[in-house]
Amino acid sequence: MTELKTFNVEAAEREFHLHYGGALAAWTCIESHLSHLFELVTRMPVIMASHIFFSARSFQGRIEMLEASVRAARHAQNPNTTGLDAIQTILKKSEIWSKSRNSLAHDIPAIDLKPGSLSSWQFIIKKGKTIWSRPDLPEISEDRVTVSQMIVMRENFLTLGDLIMAIWSEMTWPPAERLREIREQVMQLPKLPYSR
Repeated sequence: MTELKTFNVEAAEREFHLHYGGALAAWTCIESHLSHLFELVTRMPVIMASHIFFSARSFQGRIEMLEASVRAARHAQNPNTTGLDAIQTILKKSEIWSKSRNSLAHDIPAIDLKPGSLSSWQFIIKKGKTIWSRPDLPEISEDRVTVSQMIVMRENFLTLGDLIMAIWSEMTWPPAERLREIREQVMQLPKLPYSR
């Protein structure tokens, strides 16, 4: 006879929201720090740059605005090409990772009731517009974001945010070698934010 697993919904929900909120808050740092890069590249006053950067209603619009600023800055007199290359690398990584952030923000929280799943009896983010799982998908699949993935996402989002501010700092005091090191660190971050 199989024993039914006792499931504390409130505890699972608290754990889910703790890590869900942590990942989203860490993403907010990325967007905020990118606005500082926009200010630096455009040489606008910080308040003006922030208002213009956040006037784009989507993250994709903000990325495109910063990319255009980087392209324009390459034509300036004595451009900091090492710093601009580092910013381009940050923008590529941020654009890829924004898809996972969007999944957190827009997909459906649910309890994984799939027997034998590694996230069974946990709250997850179910990708797509239905909470129903497909039985033909493997246990760990691209159709969900688990609590353990959210923990890793938070760590990686914070690391990327720190690297963005390191670029900002180094471009303010430009020793090019440090910018190359930071760019290399960004390139070594995992392809997806929930990977180690």
